[in-house]
Amino acid sequence: MSLRKDRIRLVGLIHSLDGLSQEEFQSRMMNLVGSIKELPVMQKNLLKYEIAFRVTGGTDTTLLGVLALSPNTQYSAVVTAEAVNKENLLEAMEDSSFLKLMDGAYADIMRRENFEVFTTEFHTAIEK
Repeated sequence: MSLRKDRIRLVGLIHSLDGLSQEEFQSRMMNLVGSIKELPVMQKNLLKYEIAFRVTGGTDTTLLGVLALSPNTQYSAVVTAEAVNKENLLEAMEDSSFLKLMDGAYADIMRRENFEVFTTEFHTAIEK
């Protein structure tokens, strides 16, 4: 097994603004992702752009118990973006239209100080 070298993946961990319901957070994030998706620079440079929302209670609580973990995460969603190389990823992330959308998101959806982003090499062990 080896890490993929033909792609780079950005991972963003997002914490919603205090006071936003889960439904409102998801709605606002879906609108943001829709706007990001439409940017020509994203269409040109990204191979994949996904968002996953944390599910609280139910299955989340059961899994924490099975894995003997405590529910200490403050993150509400995870965003992933894939590109062929770091240059394509940077071109997309440095675009002024994207940065303008993100400035709006920091005011209406998430806290900048709790938005963690990092790039990864990755290996997919199971995909069906």
